[in-house]
Amino acid sequence: MTTSEALLSFTAAAGLLTLTPGLDTALVLRTAAVEGGRRALLAGIGVCLGCLVWGLAVSVGLGGLLAVSATHRATLPLLETMLGYVVVLLPLLFLDTRFLK
Repeated sequence: MTTSEALLSFTAAAGLLTLTPGLDTALVLRTAAVEGGRRALLAGIGVCLGCLVWGLAVSVGLGGLLAVSATHRATLPLLETMLGYVVVLLPLLFLDTRFLK
């Protein structure tokens, strides 16, 4: 396989995976159907903030550190769980004003 064939195959696979709806899309669609457009917009903003948190963690080298460090591999499931909770709880804590009223 040449470099151009590999790049074309990767681009096709990445494009399909990007267009495939996931849990984030389901969350926003459910929120729009049940709670309305404003809440769906807030849910979408929360999803974007979660992506930014993950991107920030990777950009500061957390991903590379965990990938190569044998001592940190034992803590990887714990860190993944903690970051997952942060991504889930940020929209609930900062964007869901329904409970604050």
